[in-house]
Amino acid sequence: MKKKPEGFNFFYTTRLLSVLFDSLTGPFWVVYFYNLGIDAVGISLMLMANHIAITVFEIPTGAVADFLGRKTSVFLSLLLSGITFTGIYFTDNFIFILLLYSLCGVAATFMSGAFHAWFVDSMQKAGEEDLTEWWGHLTSGRQIGSILGYLIGSGLTWLFGIRILWIISGIGSLILAFYVLSKGKEINISVANKSSFKKYCNIVLEGTTYLFKRKLLFILIFSSFVWFISTGIFALTWQPYFKEQEIDPKYFGIIMTVYMCISIPILKKAGALSRKAKGELTIIQIIGVLSGVITVTMVFVNKLAWIPYILYGAVYSLKDPIFQGYINKLIPSSVRSTVLSTYNLLISLATIVSSIIFGIVGKYFGFKALFISSAVVCLLMVLIVGYAKTVEKNQVANTVEERTIENG
Repeated sequence: MKKKPEGFNFFYTTRLLSVLFDSLTGPFWVVYFYNLGIDAVGISLMLMANHIAITVFEIPTGAVADFLGRKTSVFLSLLLSGITFTGIYFTDNFIFILLLYSLCGVAATFMSGAFHAWFVDSMQKAGEEDLTEWWGHLTSGRQIGSILGYLIGSGLTWLFGIRILWIISGIGSLILAFYVLSKGKEINISVANKSSFKKYCNIVLEGTTYLFKRKLLFILIFSSFVWFISTGIFALTWQPYFKEQEIDPKYFGIIMTVYMCISIPILKKAGALSRKAKGELTIIQIIGVLSGVITVTMVFVNKLAWIPYILYGAVYSLKDPIFQGYINKLIPSSVRSTVLSTYNLLISLATIVSSIIFGIVGKYFGFKALFISSAVVCLLMVLIVGYAKTVEKNQVANTVEERTIENG
């Protein structure tokens, strides 16, 4: 590996530690709130409040990053995260928890975009034009942070219980916030590059308009929206379901670590698989079918549900790089950022929908019904992608016909 650019170690350390502190509670948060007496409806309301806050505050916090600086934005994100995690440790009141989860959503918007933009600006100022290698190292830091967070969280849960994870995450985030404030170097941004509310609205409008005008792209984006509803239900259900099956929550972090360790090498094979296979859309359908089958399997294996859970992670990890690689070929570079911005908003909407389904179905029909719901929605995605394949074939046929007429 060539010499690291100036400032890279700062970004790597910040990314690794921020993900580590976030991941401490990752395997346990749903079951923790269940233990407090918050049911599926309450947890769905918490998640909805979080993502509504993300949607509402994405624009104004983006303006903070542009006008006050990326360093300030990242600092505020970590500061608010620290306050949120610490607050959750000290309260059992549902209303306060709901407010804190909303604040957690606001904190996420200060980090999203700002950290990556700050990293790119800093690397380019250091003379790095090709950022692929350094993005890879930064991503590896995120993965290492997740694995360490899961393992440390499991160890602390074994020794002290789940509750202590919140205060440790909170204090860690607060310390990291002041590390960013003291060690981070702000990059000056020209006024011409500063965004505005009107510009952001125009971006969303342009991206949405382009989506509706491109039938194949619209169908595929919609299929991914459906996919994220399915995976959202799954992600919310596995923790309380495992507890119901008497799988000790102390093992959740270890299970997620194995999940991550298996997913990482498989993720790296996505590109090779896509090149060797006959078509990306067919692979996505296969991934959808396998995900649906594995999800249904969890209903029947009871205490062994952790085995299909890990298999699900291995299959799930393949979908996004293959899907992203395919749809980006359909989007010209001139509108790519606008279309992907709209896509990200749809993902947030899918998370809200999945949380509503989790709350209603979980409360009245139980966790097994939620897994069945997740599988059904996943198979619906497979059907939508099948329709997209038909549209793709028709477009290719029309293109060939048009070229034949032009040459004839």
